Amino acid sequence: AGLRGAGFSLAALAVIGIAAGMVGARLFRWDTSRHVSRRAWPCVASALLAWVAVGAAAAITGHLKPVLPEGAVWASITDAQIAGLSFRDVPGDNEFVTPMAPPFKSPADTGRVALFAERLRSWPPGRLNDAGQSVRNLVCVAAVADLIRDSREALIARVVFDELQARFDRDQLRRALAWIILAPDEGSVVTNLPELGFGRHPPDVSVRTRSVIYAQKYLGRLEGKIRAP
Repeated sequence: AGLRGAGFSLAALAVIGIAAGMVGARLFRWDTSRHVSRRAWPCVASALLAWVAVGAAAAITGHLKPVLPEGAVWASITDAQIAGLSFRDVPGDNEFVTPMAPPFKSPADTGRVALFAERLRSWPPGRLNDAGQSVRNLVCVAAVADLIRDSREALIARVVFDELQARFDRDQLRRALAWIILAPDEGSVVTNLPELGFGRHPPDVSVRTRSVIYAQKYLGRLEGKIRAP
């Protein structure tokens, strides 16, 4: 937001800088043998109180926010942001784009994708230390299957959704899926998946676009906004 949005930060920097400067001036000694007088300690206490006051003011005014490591921005997605998402224009499960099979009712239903599901469970990009990026990678699998027109694309989309629910807790999953929707260009995407049996790989931008749609389908179900069989 530029300087207009940095008013509080600049004020905090000034207060802390002045307080630190005053303490430094009071404690500085050319001669190391000279001891700090007792009268200097109230100045030190005042500086510490100024720093505490800045922190308290930041917390009260909402300026105190944790700095998340790169790749963990998804964790800062709020419930309000999720509630504000719309799922009205999401394609149906039986349409040409982003199809999705209904829930598997028995082990026999997974016959065509049993080997794929086994490979997906141990797929390294889906098991990173960063849960948000792991979710994005798994959603990419459904997107790639759709883009290359794999004959099992609808089944694969269902397998991915089941794997997401089995691997991540609900709150974690919903924030990661919302991150994919709200910030489609963040993080990295996986496009080349020979270890999962895909012989072709679509372009990065296409995978990101389709990932958003599948993330909407998955999150819509978690939030009860999409009712599908």
